[in-house]
Amino acid sequence: MHPPLVLHRNPHCRQEIIALQECHRDHSLSKFWGACNDAKTKLDACFRKQKDFKRKVNLAKARAEKERLQRKREEHKERQHGEHQDR
Repeated sequence: MHPPLVLHRNPHCRQEIIALQECHRDHSLSKFWGACNDAKTKLDACFRKQKDFKRKVNLAKARAEKERLQRKREEHKERQHGEHQDR
């Protein structure tokens, strides 16, 4: 099973999606007996690469956000600590 074959949501796999769609169109019956298995295998491999790429990008974003929030917490603690000393 694969995600919906929407080109704008899967830009990295555009060629593979088109190839599978064309194969399904050209082999409307024989696709059920494996005529499009090669195209499907290539698409699956592309989706795995795309998922890995997106996972790495999202992980980098999450780490950057975590660091940003940690800095904000530290700044907030320092401000509170400074206010308590001024009293």
